[in-house]
Amino acid sequence: HCISSAASDVYKRQPPSIANIDTFRKSCHYAFTLAEVLITLGIIGVVAALTIPALLGKYEKSVVENRLKSSYSIIANAVKFAENEYGNGFEAEYVTASWSKENAHYVFEKYFAPYIKILKTYPDDECLKLSESYGTQSGSAMYSDYNGACYALTNGTALIFFAAPANGHLFKVLINPRKKRRIDGRDIFNFYAINKNNSIVLTTYATSLTEDQLINYCGATSARPYNSMSRANFCTELLMRNGWKIPKNYPVRF
Repeated sequence: HCISSAASDVYKRQPPSIANIDTFRKSCHYAFTLAEVLITLGIIGVVAALTIPALLGKYEKSVVENRLKSSYSIIANAVKFAENEYGNGFEAEYVTASWSKENAHYVFEKYFAPYIKILKTYPDDECLKLSESYGTQSGSAMYSDYNGACYALTNGTALIFFAAPANGHLFKVLINPRKKRRIDGRDIFNFYAINKNNSIVLTTYATSLTEDQLINYCGATSARPYNSMSRANFCTELLMRNGWKIPKNYPVRF
């Protein structure tokens, strides 16, 4: 019970009554003990530790799904516009026979850039840094390539373009270019523009593989687990088949 000194004096002078009891109750001030506060804070901390990572992972997945779908649409539209203007043989034009950043800038800026909203062109040193791909969050760089041309797009992604007419021009999508460590299948996805039946289409070169094979190669720790193809190819194909949604059995963690 808690009774103030004033209420106690009243109680001593007058017999208890309903009115007096109400007075006593109104004068009482209850508070949590230190132990109760610490227990409550502990429970809140446990709940936060369990739910916040899941919420962040879910949010990151939705960003990947939306930006990858948007990027595919942007690239596919640019390819179709270029094909309509130049015909289906334009993809074979290049400056030199070698894989080079000069080729990349020339081909992209002539054929595709007019149909894509570009925020900026990255300088070569930044482009090289953007091309780094990591196997794990704490691992060393798996590979990097200085032969690409890098551009920031309006949907928040960055695009690294490699001119390779023999194998199809490579569009490498970086979901969040601000990340310091970008991982294939989480931050990096690949599309190739190739000539198929006299029409330019986007592909991953992994269309013939089964879902189990895609999951296996997408989750591999090596940079090029199958047929000299990047892990990003298999991860991209998985999402394409699943309507740009990350499946429950997706092998890359968020």
